[in-house]
Amino acid sequence: MSGLRIYYDGACFFCRHYVRLQRLRAVVGEVELVDLRTRADLAGAFKARGLDVDDGMIVEGAFGLKHGADAVHALALLTSPVTPFNIAVHRILRHRKLAGILYPLLRAGRALSLRLAGKGRILD
Repeated sequence: MSGLRIYYDGACFFCRHYVRLQRLRAVVGEVELVDLRTRADLAGAFKARGLDVDDGMIVEGAFGLKHGADAVHALALLTSPVTPFNIAVHRILRHRKLAGILYPLLRAGRALSLRLAGKGRILD
């Protein structure tokens, strides 16, 4: 596959803005954003493969599928560090261990924002 496909929760404020703020097109070319709230078929297929979309975004590229902390780590490695946001993401999340440590905090922030917005899990 050329380019990148990012499967994320379109109802999550942080997820929506995170994937849009990444400067990935300059590095990988085409980037397709797939809101899994509108694609229950894909969300179910990922879950059947052991990738719970309610526990993290999924990134698909030449490297295969990455989920959760591995997905944000992969995106950080692909991000062109130009804007202050991208520089911070690149410097912090490019380290696999640090991404693994921080990802539960990011996931907790996502859960809180969804709860405040009155949204449930994707696959409820």
